[in-house]
Amino acid sequence: MSVRNFAGTAIVIVTSALLCGAAQAALVVHGGSLNNMSCVHNVCTATGPNAVMNVKRLQNMLSNADVTLVAGNGANDIDIETAVTWTSLHRLTLDAPRSIAIDKHVSVAGTGALTLTTNDGGSGGTLSFAATGSVYFWDTASSLIINGGTYTLCRSVSALAAAVAAHPANNFALVNNYDATPDGAYAAAPIPTTLTGAFDGLGNTISHVKIQNTTNTGNIGLFAKVGTTGAVRDIIVSQEYIALTKPDGVYTAANVGGLVGLNTGSLENVSVVKSAIKGASGSKGHGPFLFESVGGIAGISDGSIVNAFADAALTTRAKTYSGGLVGSTDAASSSAIANSHATGNVISKAALQTTAGGLVGNFGGPGTITNSYATGTVSGAQIIGYAGGLVGWFGGTTISGSHATGAVSQADLGGGLAGVNIGTIIDSYATGSVGGITIGGGSVGGLVGVNQGTVESSFATGAATGYANARVGGLVGDNAVYKRSPGAIRDCYALGNATAGTGAVNSDSGAGGLVGANFDGSISTSYSTGVVTASTGTFIGGLVGFDQSNSGSLASTYWDTTTSGITNGSQGAGNIANDPGITGLTDGALKSGIPTGFDSGIWGQNGAINNALPYLLANPPS
Repeated sequence: MSVRNFAGTAIVIVTSALLCGAAQAALVVHGGSLNNMSCVHNVCTATGPNAVMNVKRLQNMLSNADVTLVAGNGANDIDIETAVTWTSLHRLTLDAPRSIAIDKHVSVAGTGALTLTTNDGGSGGTLSFAATGSVYFWDTASSLIINGGTYTLCRSVSALAAAVAAHPANNFALVNNYDATPDGAYAAAPIPTTLTGAFDGLGNTISHVKIQNTTNTGNIGLFAKVGTTGAVRDIIVSQEYIALTKPDGVYTAANVGGLVGLNTGSLENVSVVKSAIKGASGSKGHGPFLFESVGGIAGISDGSIVNAFADAALTTRAKTYSGGLVGSTDAASSSAIANSHATGNVISKAALQTTAGGLVGNFGGPGTITNSYATGTVSGAQIIGYAGGLVGWFGGTTISGSHATGAVSQADLGGGLAGVNIGTIIDSYATGSVGGITIGGGSVGGLVGVNQGTVESSFATGAATGYANARVGGLVGDNAVYKRSPGAIRDCYALGNATAGTGAVNSDSGAGGLVGANFDGSISTSYSTGVVTASTGTFIGGLVGFDQSNSGSLASTYWDTTTSGITNGSQGAGNIANDPGITGLTDGALKSGIPTGFDSGIWGQNGAINNALPYLLANPPS
């Protein structure tokens, strides 16, 4: 069995293993001989695992009567591994205790019908489509039933828009691939009515949607809005182009997404690929503009997104929340993103006030990002710009099992994973380089620019570079700069170089292998190895550039005196000689075993892993 899965590499490996087991226990439709099947009165039931329904026999049966395939007895899933086509008026019913996977095309080429039922007597299953799988209907008057719900069949964007406008709480399905080129350019969302029912793309693709909005207002995307009870799934949007084209002036806010402008419901198994989205044009970055939210999938998402993928190039200007997958989430709503990723570049051409992330620009409210990643490059703004390889600003609950590999540049507050973190980051990492703003100042970290939350069991390998009066760390730029919200770092490491420019007299600018400046935070059981350098006036420390934390805030922390360039054993912190809790170790000592104070249940050491340096058992380097 195979499914279209947009999760990261680690997740794909786990999922593949699970699916291999599932396939062995599935009822599979392909060209092989009938196996472990009992057919009585056109109801064919699996009698054991590894059941096989011969596709030719199935098609012959459908030419004369309705046919039902029932999984069970150890074959809990149904997997369509060979294309199925019939031209009669009869119905095919697929009934599974768990999942149905459409790996090849199912074509209802006549006036027939299709029923799909998952989780019949079981749980945890889903309907999924592989890249080579979809459902096609020749007749839109045909019947489609999915898990008891009756669906209205649509063949075009205009037909779908009309159907949603008439009955927004109903269920709808796209019955074929649709090329929107003849539609011309839309001035607003092609489907303007809020969807409160369900839409299933059935694995099909809508291509060449073009939206040129001249008002820079409202919710803009293929769908304007998905309501709290609404759901969109199993759809690919390809080669889409969206542009906000109003020239200089006073802009009002717009929510722009490749799939939906504003999502308050659920999006699952969706993708936007080979597309481009451009924010408001003409602005030089100043003036009374309100914020736009621009994302590859959704402008704003206050609902859930699962198994989503975006490959959309984003170009935005002043006062914009922009993310490869989602522009922003609402501070008052709980949002969730899982098993999703984005590969498009997120580029800001603004002079000030942007929040940009490879996956999410601004994650403002409670919620989680789980098992997700971003690979695109991200650029922020020269003034008040938050930029992160995964998230520009994270004010949510938890980021877990996630990573970013793209470079981050022009970041006032910038990190390889998050520009600012107020929540918890765990079992995550970043590998891209991070560059600060050339006018000076700011906070730059290989993983997080400013940490006001918790960073745990995570690491960074990319170089962090700041300029004059910046605070730069291989892992975190600033830790707990605001005392009302102390930051904590534990069980982490950084391998990248930390470089800062000139510091002003009596400033708190600093460069450290792990943290640039630690104001009121705690750091424990962590280490760094990167080269640390800075110009005159900036504090330089093997682990921490500038430390202003309370006594006892540092415990069991180390830096590599061989690779860092900081050989003085008293220079663990740049402004405090022999800062308690920091110890310098040679490269050989760090590679000889896990350091004192490290938990062997969390840390491991192996000559063949992480260049023999200590690594996190639950978050090993790839």
